[in-house]
Amino acid sequence: MMDNTTDQQKTHTLNGNNHKKGNKFEAIAQGFLLKKGYLIIATNFFSKRFGEIDIIAKKDDVITFIEVKGRNSLTFGTGDTSITRSKKRKLIRSCQHWLLKFDIRNDWQIDVIVITHDFENKKYYLKHYVNCITQLDF
Repeated sequence: MMDNTTDQQKTHTLNGNNHKKGNKFEAIAQGFLLKKGYLIIATNFFSKRFGEIDIIAKKDDVITFIEVKGRNSLTFGTGDTSITRSKKRKLIRSCQHWLLKFDIRNDWQIDVIVITHDFENKKYYLKHYVNCITQLDF
């Protein structure tokens, strides 16, 4: 795993509660990815210009950038509905920035993992959308 203390790392200044929720959802996503055979390369890579990449992983020589969206309620919709056109554009640019920064020439893709917490049944539900954000979206 890459050192997560580089100058590009985001210092989280969110409200502590939101930060803890985000960490929980990202930890669940990482566990899922590890079970599926992914190698976690980095987490929370931050580019001041383009934003954050939640998880960067590798499987079968393909670099996968993963956006994690977690919800404790469906009041505001599922996590995948919150990924706007602007967010997609920033994600693509952040990924390109990371690839250039580390001189990586592998094939790559952007996945989204949506996690919903069902408080009543004390369960988490996870949906993995593979290669769902592409440059062709623009």
